[in-house]
Amino acid sequence: MDPHAEPDPSYHLRRVIDHVPSMLAYWDSGLRCRFANRAYETWFGADPDRLLGSSIRDLLGPALFALNEPYILGALRGEPQTFERAITGPDGITRYSLAHYHPDVVNGEVMGFIATVTEVTHLKQTESRLQAMVSRLEDEVLRRRTAEEAAAEGQRSLAITLASIDAGFIAARDGRRTPVQVQAALTRDDDDQPCGLAMVVRDRSAALRAERDASELAAIVAHSVDAIIGKTLDGQITSWNAAAEAMFGHTAAQAVGQPVDLLLPPERAGEQAQILARLARGEHVPPLDTVRLTRDGRRLPVSITASPIPCWKALL
Repeated sequence: MDPHAEPDPSYHLRRVIDHVPSMLAYWDSGLRCRFANRAYETWFGADPDRLLGSSIRDLLGPALFALNEPYILGALRGEPQTFERAITGPDGITRYSLAHYHPDVVNGEVMGFIATVTEVTHLKQTESRLQAMVSRLEDEVLRRRTAEEAAAEGQRSLAITLASIDAGFIAARDGRRTPVQVQAALTRDDDDQPCGLAMVVRDRSAALRAERDASELAAIVAHSVDAIIGKTLDGQITSWNAAAEAMFGHTAAQAVGQPVDLLLPPERAGEQAQILARLARGEHVPPLDTVRLTRDGRRLPVSITASPIPCWKALL
């Protein structure tokens, strides 16, 4: 990628998804993989690009697939699924996971499901330590209680597990639900004994809105009847939607990375440079009625509207 070029938005989306530690995948109704991120290499030793088109049965293996099959079938019935699972990876490490299978329903038909699998090993370890702490406290007061009372109290104390936590949301007193990211760690006393639990809760509302806005914008560009072409200030094409392909005859693969001059008739060779120069100076460029060339050489009357795109590096 040219470091000075405006990157395709899908490039950053893929980079973000591939650096998410959770496994993210889309499985269609035939249980074939249509998308997977890089986390599958850590968990299963599987190249996500080679997973495309493969069966979830082959990925999980007979034993793990049999355990997950009831949840898979539930998702394909249109019912969201949440469950815990221990998975031993190719490195021999057993990781505890919290899995969500979200059905993809289009016009009443389940097309597949989106799998999100998050590692909760540290939370499971914390849960185990908390259970051990409760057990030690129970031993201290056992002499003052009957065995039946102690057992009942222990069950009540340990009633909250990872499966019963509303993962990803917190509820306010007025009933509002806020998406959050939660991190937890044990606190210890001077003798290095666990004495409490510290939790950091981060509001993810803005991040989720940004993801939703980016998805909506991508859908608008993809389905627009107008040709939408992104390019750098030196005239290199960086994005090319379906309408541009239909209008000019070049596919996105053929156009992206090429100079925009491939669309210019000889007598208008300097026109694009003038537009880009005005945009670089921050000037407003009014709509322009002009002519562009199609791939087969036809001269096509067009109306061009040019707008600047803020530099993505300024957002880092």
